Amino acid sequence: GPQAADPPSIISYADVESVTDRLLADHRVFELAGPAETVTLSDDGDAGDGQSKIDSTLGPPVVFTNPTSSLTIETSTSGGTGSDSIEVTGLDSEFDADLTIAADQMDSVRFTGEMNLESGDISVSAGAIQVDHSTLFAHTATFSADDRLSLVESQLHSTDDLTLTAGGTVV
Repeated sequence: GPQAADPPSIISYADVESVTDRLLADHRVFELAGPAETVTLSDDGDAGDGQSKIDSTLGPPVVFTNPTSSLTIETSTSGGTGSDSIEVTGLDSEFDADLTIAADQMDSVRFTGEMNLESGDISVSAGAIQVDHSTLFAHTATFSADDRLSLVESQLHSTDDLTLTAGGTVV
């Protein structure tokens, strides 16, 4: 079953095919530090089991127990280079925490499918953000694109504030 770790805990791994992380955590941070990569954030394939998955073209998939407070994906804090692409296809149906995606000007973030953060907030910053045929539910939602923000046949539901900003175009 899930295990608790004393904070702060940094887990590193190398030369593995996949990782299953059942540690109980308030906050989870995934730092993408490599060259250009494609990352997918999704449910682990078993809806309602309290676990989600992150997969990268530069590393093994990681199935993790949903955090209780926040999940953060960062592309620029660890010296990552190149244009990263983050695809969010959903999270486990039991996910109830904040989601932050902090990407840099060269990176893109794309949402597909339905995602309900329950009482959690969503904050996304990137060069380009696309919400494509999606339905997103959150307490507060902030999307900030350095260049282009695109909403394609999508619905954004916020019980508090919804903020959309773009340095270029909003479509």
